[in-house]
Amino acid sequence: MTLLLTGDAESRALNRRYRKLDRATDVPSLHQQELRGETDPAGGGIFLGDIVISVETALRRASGGRLPGELARIALHGLCHIFGHDHVRPAEARVMRGMEDRLLRGTRR
Repeated sequence: MTLLLTGDAESRALNRRYRKLDRATDVPSLHQQELRGETDPAGGGIFLGDIVISVETALRRASGGRLPGELARIALHGLCHIFGHDHVRPAEARVMRGMEDRLLRGTRR
């Protein structure tokens, strides 16, 4: 998996190219493959995809200037997307938010 920290202009360009959305977002997640129990017998790893974080958007959304916490939240949100989770429907959003909350608690130990 690749994690790219960038700005709104590149986030917008990637969204436009790969997701057909002509706007910047905080974390476009670009899947390389669907996960369905793949194994890697050669030990070379499975490339999951790219998580792109717009630091400009993260700065605007960071409450009280807490950029590191906002970056962690956004990165975990992108990771959930890479693993196939979404938040289009309310039930999906609740599951994904719960997962993000559990993962964030684990990073603060």
